[in-house]
Amino acid sequence: MMTKTDSPENHPDIEIYLKSVSSSQVESWLKSRFGSVEPLKQQAKTKRYRILCDQRAIEILVIENAVKNYTSVLFESAETPWAQDIDCAREAYKHLGKETRCIASGWTDGDEPDEWKIGRAHV
Repeated sequence: MMTKTDSPENHPDIEIYLKSVSSSQVESWLKSRFGSVEPLKQQAKTKRYRILCDQRAIEILVIENAVKNYTSVLFESAETPWAQDIDCAREAYKHLGKETRCIASGWTDGDEPDEWKIGRAHV
């Protein structure tokens, strides 16, 4: 299992954006990564799942076409295997082989939500 990087700042949650990836592809990646994936609330473009990571339950929100052709994957916890979004993005890119974007650094109070940097997780 991948461990958190030696980063100075852990993100309070992890969110990545996957280009042209369906929620079923995300679910397949989650199953290969965490084993069991429990579907929770399921709607047309929005899916919610629960996984176990180191004995901790984590809810994940997946929104297809959240931004243009990108699917948002939000891990609603700081207790993920990744310290920052970029760490998760790199792993998703390795597994899915699709363009993956995320915030390049952590948020600061007062930041404008639409003014985030894009990091591409090409390995």
